[in-house]
Amino acid sequence: MTAGGVGLPARLVQRAFPFHFTVDRHGRFVQVGPSLSRLCPDAVVGARVDRAVTTTSPPGVLLFGPTQVETGLMLLTVRTTERDLLLRGEVVVDGELLWFLGSPWLTDLADLGALGLTLADFADHDPVTDLLLLLQAQRSAQADVEDLVERMRAAAVDRARASEQERRLAAELHALPDLALRLAADGTLLAVRPAREGEMATTSRELTGRSAYEAFPWLAGELPGAVARALEGHHVQQLTVRADGTGQARHYEVRVVRSEADQVLVLVRDVSEVRVMQEQLQHRAFHDPLTGLANRSLFADRVDHALSSMVRAGASPTLLLVDLDGFKHVNDVHGHLVGDAVLSAVARRLSGTVRPQDTVARLGGDEFAVLVDDGGLEAGEQLARRLLDRVGRPVRAGDVVTSVSASIGVVCAQPDDDLVSLLRHGDTALYAAKAAGKNRTTTYDDAMRRRAQDRTTLESDLRTALDEDELRVHYQPIRDLGTGALYGWEALVRWAHPALGLLAPEVFLPLAEEMGLMPQVTGHVLRRAAADAGRLGGLMHVNLSPSQLVEPALVGLVDQVLRSHRLPGGRLVLELVESALTSDPDEASAAMQLLRELDVGLSLDDFGTGFSSLSRLHALPFTELKLDRSFLTSLGEQGRDAVAEAVLSLGGALGLTVVAEGIESQSQAERLRQLGCRFGQGFYLGRPSDVPGDLVSGA
Repeated sequence: MTAGGVGLPARLVQRAFPFHFTVDRHGRFVQVGPSLSRLCPDAVVGARVDRAVTTTSPPGVLLFGPTQVETGLMLLTVRTTERDLLLRGEVVVDGELLWFLGSPWLTDLADLGALGLTLADFADHDPVTDLLLLLQAQRSAQADVEDLVERMRAAAVDRARASEQERRLAAELHALPDLALRLAADGTLLAVRPAREGEMATTSRELTGRSAYEAFPWLAGELPGAVARALEGHHVQQLTVRADGTGQARHYEVRVVRSEADQVLVLVRDVSEVRVMQEQLQHRAFHDPLTGLANRSLFADRVDHALSSMVRAGASPTLLLVDLDGFKHVNDVHGHLVGDAVLSAVARRLSGTVRPQDTVARLGGDEFAVLVDDGGLEAGEQLARRLLDRVGRPVRAGDVVTSVSASIGVVCAQPDDDLVSLLRHGDTALYAAKAAGKNRTTTYDDAMRRRAQDRTTLESDLRTALDEDELRVHYQPIRDLGTGALYGWEALVRWAHPALGLLAPEVFLPLAEEMGLMPQVTGHVLRRAAADAGRLGGLMHVNLSPSQLVEPALVGLVDQVLRSHRLPGGRLVLELVESALTSDPDEASAAMQLLRELDVGLSLDDFGTGFSSLSRLHALPFTELKLDRSFLTSLGEQGRDAVAEAVLSLGGALGLTVVAEGIESQSQAERLRQLGCRFGQGFYLGRPSDVPGDLVSGA
């Protein structure tokens, strides 16, 4: 059986080119190499080639049809079961068939496993060059291809007739795309054949008889050794050579094959364009496309390397995390084109301020990072101050002149740090700089380290607190300001930490929110409050975190708790802060309507401290407002009652119950009663408690 119209044995093609394929003029596979067939389920005989293969370079060229390529080097992308695979090889048109003869283009052996490949899937030589040599030799000499390959590899038989030697030389030379040389053992040029006449300044005849190392000085470094090894019996010597001339550097792949007892054939292929493409792909994989800086992946690798060499080098690397202040305002006011110009200008300024051995990266958005490899903390802090000055200077983008400032967190690596901990400490210092007013640097110190360690411990403990039943629910009474009678309770969670004692909610609830534990915490409080509501009487108020209102499971949880404890929905009030309504107003409104269908009351907590409630309050199904404690501090002073009085009037106009919170004195309670506020809570009326018997009976 033969392979196509060129008469090659199919067995040889399958063995030499396990990733080859042949396409007919209808664009369907005629032959598929065994390794390609195993790797790509869509590459089967009879299937359309464009379902499995696309052309990467040159772009826009089809493997069949009116724009199909005739011959030449191509990069193809094959869709495999694991991920896309890039194939590099030659396309050869043979009558009605189009052949692709190539192999995977990989830069790291580690990629083999990710693609499901092993070395057994590859041929043991360069398939593209070898088969082109075989095809040309087959057409010119009508010789058996396998015999020609064997004769090329062994090259031990002296040619009896000069005509046969000339014929084989012509076949070998014409099969090469760029340059072929035949050398004597001492490097003398016996024959020179460029792929295209006129490419060389000196003719082939003039070069014959000269030293190859003088005629082609860029080969003089490594070629003599490769020639010696080939003549000693080593089959094929492969080199990669860089030629630096007056213009752009060129890269060549050089193969040296013994062809006579004292002669070698040197095959030269120009791979400069492929090398440029490879370098561009690698650069894109590890650099930010907008600024050209290292991206997060490359920066992580540089940090890992700096940490691993820290002990050996005797100097600690320092990390600077840089976040732009006011960049969102630039984007909102001037648009993203100006924003991109600002990011590019900041990148140039950062790069122009650091040393050549330091690394500057854009981690994403308006966040940058600088790795000072060996300068220590003092050098990092000095650099941070210089960066603040450089970044804060005005930026011109077209007709727009704008500016941003920066907050910088500085951390010096410790022996026990890894990439994750170092970045986390840098973030801690950065957030501290922003919290302190922005446009400043903050260094991660021992106090921050202790707080970070405490936080890590607290995170670990909080994960087990629910399972160990360490959360406690305390209740603060809400009373009628006129009669002192009980109106209801607010359920407040506390953490009975086994080592730290009773912790207030502000210590651990923000942490629970970050860790995604608030649904479990709220569920625990809701079930405990519903269980205690029967013996406590009055309305039971339970707080929801801002993110929980739009949780899909919330309404179902509330319904299940009410049913299991036989608590009427009208006795439960859920308290929401204003920020719960701003992230997704439509979802929030829909959830509130469903809760009201359960007859559950809804209270707007800390009313007056936000900014959105007045515009939406009339459209949302609230039943209660809570007057924030900040309005009570100057209550009773001349002219200071207006805000509290306005909130009470607004609540009355909307038919909402108003509860004042944070009442700490009799005078505050009395003044609120005079202003028309009926209900209140605070330390004056009753502190939060786990509800001992005297508190319940005294309610």
